[in-house]
Parts: sequence; C-alpha cells; structure tokens
Amino acid sequence: MAERLGAQPPASAEVLFHASTVPDGALFLDALRSARSVRERSRLLVRAVLPSPRYMRALSPLARRGRMGLCAAYVVRIFKRLATARPALKAIRIARQDGS
Repeated sequence: MAERLGAQPPASAEVLFHASTVPDGALFLDALRSARSVRERSRLLVRAVLPSPRYMRALSPLARRGRMGLCAAYVVRIFKRLATARPALKAIRIARQDGS
C-alpha cells in the first residue's frame, strides 16, 4: 500500500521505534549498541541498572518504603530489565530489517 501511495519507508530503525509501540528496553538497547565508546556504554548501563534514588522513589511505591524498600526496588528493576531483554532484542532486529 505504501508503494501505491508513493510513501517512502522509514529511514532508520530509530524512526520505527518512535513510530510504533516497542517493548520496554528496546530504545535503551539500541542506544547502547550505537554508543561510541566504552565509557559511554558504561554510563548508559549504570544509569539503566542503578538510577538515582530520587528517580526510583518517583517510579516505584516500593522504593518509598525506606532503605530496604529502595534496595528491593532496585532488585525488582534488574529482574524486570532481564525479563524484557528478549522481546526488546527481537524488536530491534525487526526494526533494523524493516529500516534497512
């Protein structure tokens, strides 16, 4: 249909990510892949796994339950990130195929 209308396909995988619903973590993994240095990748990883306590408290009711709740919220975050990694990687692969 896009060909009949004369529409051009999206220029990049990033455009596809923003134009559709993508699994949690896909944008992060794409940013990690395209980071230009080890230092940049390290910074992205640390911020993804261990965001500031202020951010965690704003995001998670569990993190607002004192120090132990904050620690538990970080553990939950890590497991959620691991659980969403596979669908995110699949979305990246599909977007790259469609965007190239």
